Amino acid sequence: MGSPELHPDGGWYDLHMAASPRLQNQVERAVREALIASIRDDRSLTIDRIIALRKEYPEVGTISVAELLDGAPSGARRTARAGATRSGRKSQAVHAKAVDTRSATGRDAYDQHVLSIVKEGKGTKVSAQDIRKMAGGTPEQARRALNRLIEAGKIDYTGKARATRYFSK
Repeated sequence: MGSPELHPDGGWYDLHMAASPRLQNQVERAVREALIASIRDDRSLTIDRIIALRKEYPEVGTISVAELLDGAPSGARRTARAGATRSGRKSQAVHAKAVDTRSATGRDAYDQHVLSIVKEGKGTKVSAQDIRKMAGGTPEQARRALNRLIEAGKIDYTGKARATRYFSK
């Protein structure tokens, strides 16, 4: 092995590592995984502190919130690093009311709740975000419930993407 030299990014590496892209990729993946594990383990880290870590560790900028929460302990997805986002508003995904849609009974109950919210609109069109605010659940749970209700012919929609609005038939 050759002697270590200072890498332009500020880290040390061996001259032979530059000749082996595969080894370099493996080292970069290991560093990335170690950073993810460290961030997950430190419950006191705030979003602002994680953003500040990007100056010290540029690799942090490539890590998504989903990756940080992916290996989080059970129940931690809703509570981990809960707090203000950059804009100071609370994250809606973190504070969504818990909804059980794992069972057919839970899905039916959630669908009925979503349907009652759409019907309360009395001819007005309601966005998925407004429905979620009232019914709780994640964006995925709300989307699936709305799709089940559309397929059952109980509600209809207009628009696309974020402009989609739902109304009762």
